[in-house]
Amino acid sequence: MIIVLSGEQGERVATGVKLYQEGLAPRLLMTGGPVEWNVAAADIMAGQVKFLGVPEKDIVLEKRATSTCENALYSLMAPGPGDRSGGPGVF
Repeated sequence: MIIVLSGEQGERVATGVKLYQEGLAPRLLMTGGPVEWNVAAADIMAGQVKFLGVPEKDIVLEKRATSTCENALYSLMAPGPGDRSGGPGVF
């Protein structure tokens, strides 16, 4: 799974999609909590990767992290590589 941290979303998202398209991993994990109006950075990044051609089934969202430390901590709790039950993941 390719992990894309929130913060500077443009370049990080583009790099994550490039690595995904090169076949480095079967899914992208977008990690980032609320930024404005209770919209999670992970949701914003998911919209960007969908626009760039990543199917929704290959996008996992982590919407709680408010720091880099939390990005790492919550990313460790992501569904495993074989866990595709329920389609796109949100945890």
